[in-house]
Amino acid sequence: MNKLPFFDPYPFQEEDRRDEFEQRLGLFPEVMSGRTAPRAPLVAGCAEDFLMHAIAGNGACGGLPNQLEWVLEDTLEYDQWINRMPVISADSPFCRYKNDTCRAAVEATHGALQDCPALSGGQVLFHGGMWCSGNDSLTTDRALSLSLSAAVAVCETRHDLEKEVWLITVSPACVTPVFVYEGRPSRTVLDELDPLKHELEVLVRAGARFERHGSESVLSRDGNTEYRVHYVTMC
Repeated sequence: MNKLPFFDPYPFQEEDRRDEFEQRLGLFPEVMSGRTAPRAPLVAGCAEDFLMHAIAGNGACGGLPNQLEWVLEDTLEYDQWINRMPVISADSPFCRYKNDTCRAAVEATHGALQDCPALSGGQVLFHGGMWCSGNDSLTTDRALSLSLSAAVAVCETRHDLEKEVWLITVSPACVTPVFVYEGRPSRTVLDELDPLKHELEVLVRAGARFERHGSESVLSRDGNTEYRVHYVTMC
């Protein structure tokens, strides 16, 4: 079976700047005395931790999202993911699908995904968007964009009146093809092919089936924004 290797980027944490602050405070006490000491770094021990931190900060960039990109930089399995993707050009359906929703473009994306590999069981991803089903089962009718980054998923809801984020675990039985976009910061890729590297996107072929096992409401750190988190299996 044509499947990508499983990889688990957790745990990872923000850069710890406390020692640097203390050193500068010792060298330049008058300059540093009025500055606030940095807090302890946030830690993403698992995917749910990452999502809760992302919701707390309303999907703010930097910190944990940046660290995830650098984790991927040194991950052999992610190398294998990218190396097993088909080579794309500027007019590829994989580059056009977001801005071209006509039937021909949707069908072209569906066809392009046909021979791509599937994800391994246990892989965890995120999606920001409505659960468009009246029950706990949902089958997509077009390609669906997922992300390895919880912050990206939270940001995707920024214009939604009701903010919904999915925490997705892939079933071992899942055989739905996916295309993985290069998301590492130090790789040289033509700008027109890679305008949104930070999205760490995984595009899933139409026909993917999702089962929701539970939901909960979570507030942002400032208490002003409520998110509905769906716990989902991709079957």
